[in-house]
Amino acid sequence: QALGNHTLVALSHRAARAMTFHYDSDRGLLRTALSLHGTVIPKVLSSKAFWAFFAFHMIVWLSFRFGLMGREELDPAADFGLDWKFVGVITSITTFFEVFYSQQCYGRYQALYKTFRGMIEDSFAFAYLMRVHV
Repeated sequence: QALGNHTLVALSHRAARAMTFHYDSDRGLLRTALSLHGTVIPKVLSSKAFWAFFAFHMIVWLSFRFGLMGREELDPAADFGLDWKFVGVITSITTFFEVFYSQQCYGRYQALYKTFRGMIEDSFAFAYLMRVHV
């Protein structure tokens, strides 16, 4: 125990405050929906990697748009050496696996939630029995 109990409690309280989102029901639906507080968007917008990829995307897009990078519509394999028919297959397979993985994650979450709720109910029942018998 390199850290004392007081330090661990202070760290856990600080982490709990950082993760807590206080919802104000008086703000209105539209204002709440458009609020960035408590979302990942401010963290993404402050990332250098995001802006680097965005700049690269804009450079490539503008190059195509203004004809600096030529498009060969007659030769489908000329666009970065890709035949776009194969991209459809890859996209379909990727979508299938994303949906399958999400379903598996949600199923594990449901099982964990059910187990956790059972533990809470059992601890409440145990506390009630201890109180009755004492």
